[in-house]
Amino acid sequence: MASARFPLTVAEKHKILFTNPEPPAELSAWGSTYEKAGNLHDALEFYQAAQDRPALERLLNGAVETADLLLLLNTCKALGLPPNRGHLQALQDRAHSAGKAETARKVSLLLVSA
Repeated sequence: MASARFPLTVAEKHKILFTNPEPPAELSAWGSTYEKAGNLHDALEFYQAAQDRPALERLLNGAVETADLLLLLNTCKALGLPPNRGHLQALQDRAHSAGKAETARKVSLLLVSA
């Protein structure tokens, strides 16, 4: 059952993304709906399918602000870019200040190889 936070059921979402893909503008609109509801990982799927670079870049910045390492890595992948050292450092700083010690530790491992 869909809700305000998840406007589509899983089956509806998969249909729109994979079975009968919608045009890019529709996919971006769904991404925006999910982004506004705070579901950034779901929004990423729609923006990636729409190849909406401005929206993906916005999500990348949101990942840094929320210290969401998985979102940052998946958004970089969707953009076809390696994680940027500056983004990783900013995310690590944000993780430290938010008390996300494990995320900060994982970022430090990525910074060694970046």
